[in-house]
Amino acid sequence: MRIKRTENSKAVGNEPPVVHIALKNSNQSFWFSGDRIQYEVSVKDKEDGNTHDGDIGEGKVKMNIDFVKEDVAELVDLNSVLKNEDVLLPVELSVGRYLLNNNDCNICHRMDTKLMGPSFDDIGKKYGTKPDGRGYLAGKIINGSVGIWGEEAMPPHPAITMKEAELIAGYLLQHRTGTTKSKPLKGTVVIDDMSKNDGRYILRASYLDRDNGAASPIETIEVRQLKSPKIGLVKADEISGIILKHHIGRKPTAGTAKGDGYFKFENIDLTRIDALEVEVNLAGMAENEKPEFKFFKKLV
Repeated sequence: MRIKRTENSKAVGNEPPVVHIALKNSNQSFWFSGDRIQYEVSVKDKEDGNTHDGDIGEGKVKMNIDFVKEDVAELVDLNSVLKNEDVLLPVELSVGRYLLNNNDCNICHRMDTKLMGPSFDDIGKKYGTKPDGRGYLAGKIINGSVGIWGEEAMPPHPAITMKEAELIAGYLLQHRTGTTKSKPLKGTVVIDDMSKNDGRYILRASYLDRDNGAASPIETIEVRQLKSPKIGLVKADEISGIILKHHIGRKPTAGTAKGDGYFKFENIDLTRIDALEVEVNLAGMAENEKPEFKFFKKLV
């Protein structure tokens, strides 16, 4: 039995391990093109010892570095989801698994046994080699199907978006082979691809402590997210006096402020940030209508 650590979990006779991912020479909230981010994972456990002294060997700790696009990350509370997933399962597959388990898929399907519908394993085997297996399967999830696996019909799921369906399909096709090899506990993440400017770098580490005979083992999972330095106003923690315009098929944009308006972002690291740029579309605005921006920094 494995106990996933929650914020206050504690098995009688066993203290949960403490896992920490230190980011050096780096902003703690954002990644920037050209950065070379040094990371180091450390583990301390009351019963098992620590990585610094060699009590806990590197092979006992899982470490992974991943990149996920923003349109995937914003579908769920990513930190909460990843705190309950295998660190070596890529982020996209972890989100797909979460979406699968939080819809009604498990009413008709099981992982490795047939229920009313085929097992998830059989679905993965059937479509895993098809050139567009992911898109095809996503379409069936949304629109339903009949006659493919027998007479039992699969009902449609119109409330599931295409992006969500593709993530579920991706998990079904890759869950058996999609895990990656654990990374070193100390290394460098090189940020050199500006095509990834709409996503997050995710660093995860986990340690499952030893069963001492009197208490079950506890696993602690640490998650660090470095987000794109380009932030949409819709992501602000607080907005006042600014109208957000919503568009079908596109991300919301900010409209005209009613008099004085403001937006606020909380809990961000300003280390090594020496300038802020605001993108504003001034098309059609008179000179006296153009906005003026003032920035205030509050340290807590």
